[in-house]
Amino acid sequence: MPDQATQLYQAKNIELSNYIDKLLHAEQELIHQLGDTKDPKEQARLSKNLILIQDTRADLINVLSSINTYYTQNLTGSSNTLQQQTHAVAIMDQEMIQAQKRLAYINEQKQNKLRVVEINQYYSASYAEWTQLVKIIIISVLAFTLVYTTSKYFPIIPSQIYSILMLIVSITSLYFIIITILSIISRDNMVYDEYSWKFDTNSAPKFDPNLNFTNPFKSAFMTCIGQNCCQNGTIWQPDIGKCVGANANN
Repeated sequence: MPDQATQLYQAKNIELSNYIDKLLHAEQELIHQLGDTKDPKEQARLSKNLILIQDTRADLINVLSSINTYYTQNLTGSSNTLQQQTHAVAIMDQEMIQAQKRLAYINEQKQNKLRVVEINQYYSASYAEWTQLVKIIIISVLAFTLVYTTSKYFPIIPSQIYSILMLIVSITSLYFIIITILSIISRDNMVYDEYSWKFDTNSAPKFDPNLNFTNPFKSAFMTCIGQNCCQNGTIWQPDIGKCVGANANN
């Protein structure tokens, strides 16, 4: 019969092993959830919880190892139990390492998939805008051709009218072509839907919450709007478009 200390030691070993096993199952469940979710905020929350569980499990493993080391040095007859617990700890360590590798692989695969989607979206949007530019050029050429052909077949129409039409077509075509080209060259290199204006954020003025700003709608040279038109003790009623007494709604 083992004495009371040995029984306590064995009970604590079993208890710690059970806790470690539960944490391992929780860790595997979080890894599956992390692989299924696509929400960046949810991924960040799950990753934070996963790291917390891994750290807690590592601490319990260290405690279990410390207990086994203590009894190895101070107790006799516990070598078999120690060997089993040490083997269990080694297995748990390997499981933790494998879980970390799986998590790293999942994150890597997610990043790769997201990047492929971003690249496809980038080139799709770029292709659409370049197509728009080509359409504008084709329409401009057709408009020039139409005006020029009309001037040849209908000479009775004054040439000044054709000149004005040519000028209108030229200005309109140049406007849309320049606007489209500026839009293309101003796009961000990573996200096509965003513009990159080469703005230096470090040179921008800092926001000071203590600064007081004057309400422009209260200026004397401008028409008042809403509640600013009401005198003290009155309230603006938008449904009737006038100020009424504060007690009118009672």
